[in-house]
Amino acid sequence: MSPTTLLSYIDYDKSRINYVDLSSIITAKNFSDSLHDEAKAIAEANNTKAANRFLGDYFSSSAGNDKYSALLKFTPLAENGDKYSQFRMAQIYNAMNDKANAAKLYRTLADNGTPNEKTKIGNIFYKGEDITQDYKQAYELYSQAAESGDAEAQNNIGWFYQRGFYVDKDDKKAFEWYLKAAEQGMAVSQEAVGYSYANGRGVKQDFSQAVNWYTKAAEQGREYSQYRLGELYMDGKGVTQNYNTALQWFKKAADKNNAPAMDKIGWFYQNGWGVNQDYNQAMQWYRKAAEQNNSNAQASIAFLYYEGLGVTKDLNTALEWYKKSAAQGNDIAKKQADLIELRLHGEQTRRNVNTSDFPLPAIIAGNKVGVRESSYQSAKIKNVLNTGHPVSVSRRDYSSDGEYYYVRTASGTEGWVKGDYLVFKEANLTYQERQNRRVSLPARGYVANLQTSDSKLNVRNIPSVKGSKVKNKIAQGYEVIVSEIFATEDVDWYHVETTPETIDLILEAEGVITEDIAAEVLIDGWVSGKYIQVGQSGLQSYSPTTPSTREIDVFELARTGTPEQIREAVRNGANFNVSISASDIAGMPNAPDLMFDYGNTPLHYAASYNKNPEVISFLISQGLDVNAEASMGAFVGTPL
Repeated sequence: MSPTTLLSYIDYDKSRINYVDLSSIITAKNFSDSLHDEAKAIAEANNTKAANRFLGDYFSSSAGNDKYSALLKFTPLAENGDKYSQFRMAQIYNAMNDKANAAKLYRTLADNGTPNEKTKIGNIFYKGEDITQDYKQAYELYSQAAESGDAEAQNNIGWFYQRGFYVDKDDKKAFEWYLKAAEQGMAVSQEAVGYSYANGRGVKQDFSQAVNWYTKAAEQGREYSQYRLGELYMDGKGVTQNYNTALQWFKKAADKNNAPAMDKIGWFYQNGWGVNQDYNQAMQWYRKAAEQNNSNAQASIAFLYYEGLGVTKDLNTALEWYKKSAAQGNDIAKKQADLIELRLHGEQTRRNVNTSDFPLPAIIAGNKVGVRESSYQSAKIKNVLNTGHPVSVSRRDYSSDGEYYYVRTASGTEGWVKGDYLVFKEANLTYQERQNRRVSLPARGYVANLQTSDSKLNVRNIPSVKGSKVKNKIAQGYEVIVSEIFATEDVDWYHVETTPETIDLILEAEGVITEDIAAEVLIDGWVSGKYIQVGQSGLQSYSPTTPSTREIDVFELARTGTPEQIREAVRNGANFNVSISASDIAGMPNAPDLMFDYGNTPLHYAASYNKNPEVISFLISQGLDVNAEASMGAFVGTPL
């Protein structure tokens, strides 16, 4: 290519080269390598600032691929104060991973630059794109520029105070700097001021001022401000509620691909706010937002499928969308997904129900269950049931809108519940398996299966159900009457009461059932079924001359009690100067461990298990035999 061809692209003479046109040749894809070489030759023949800039850019480009030659061309110009050369050298040093020299050149540029140039170099230090990130240098440059009135620097200082970059977080100072920039018309700062007023950050909350500043920013195209204005008009905060205006702002934000705004538009169509109710339009907008992984929109799509609004009702599709929303941390969606899985399982269990097996245990699958509104009991039960609540089902009936089941809670509330909200826990068991869990009530039984680790019986403590009064009363073999079985997810609960025969035995032995005796031996509450053996009797007699439940407590207290507890028991009339027979041990909670302890006194238990010198000393002071064989090992070497 002849020079004449090249000259048609550049303004060239013997004294001057048009640098801009030369630079464009470097990256022009429609020029051959020979044209690049020709441009380089022209520049080298003209030792001007423009030519050396061109050559520096040429050598630093992929075409020249010689960064050291580029630095040689830029250095003389940079030393003479050429800002472009200084800037390009900083970029080349960064590309060579020489962050220190790059930072030094950027700082030189900033120190000699205009307020806006200081801000631009401050941005480089803040972002750490070409150099090591340095909030301190960025803040210093922003401060210099801000004091000179640069709006961008003022906004950036506000950001530093808001986030606590280099300086302590201070919402008040952040607001003050944002306001300075906002008053100069900077849109992002106007948005920040609107946010501050809306949320009371650094300034007293004032929704009318929030509307004012959001409007200024929104009119400059800030999509977040447009969205927030839509919310304020929707809620009537700072302005008169106006769904039409809210929708207009939401649509402006949605035009900029704002997913929350799309979700809100869907909500407006779903509920008929400012538009005619249209589930199809709602679904379209929800899907647009959901494509951007908006969790609220995903949950709304799930809801439309769950309720069959604008689409065919489909619990499986609803479940799929709820799971997508839940995966992004939406707790409500997670609960709804769990509920749908429960209800889908409920459909399966209801298909297997045989009414001849009633009563059957079930759990509720829904926080707002469907009930027969005409029934007083049903209306009452509607307010107490929620997902996971255990119930007992005794009857089934049909209505025009589906199956209904008569349910009863442990607290006695009962009524008709729609089948959609029930999951039968035993419906997948075989008939024989279900029969094995049935007993004819009321039935006699006794306490069994107590282990050494069971210091207290499990009891069911729920409102209106006795339970806590049962704890610590029942011993191994104690006879009870089972009046009701209540099945929950993990265990069957038995409502147990003291048998009439036991009460008669106590009356015969004591003459009267005092409050203290009743507190110890009379039972009325719910006990875990694993401790109850139905169909057999246990306790056959009761006599105050043998260790009673109260006396057995003396042994247990000596075994595990503190000195204070034992002294309190003595003050209340407890007698520790007793011994126990083998027949008595059968009634003790820790019987397996004590079968070889007959003849022992409370002192034996204190010495063998408690081993508290203060407890042992106190019991000796009560007249117990210190030389008892079972306690000798504990006393050897023990200072009393």
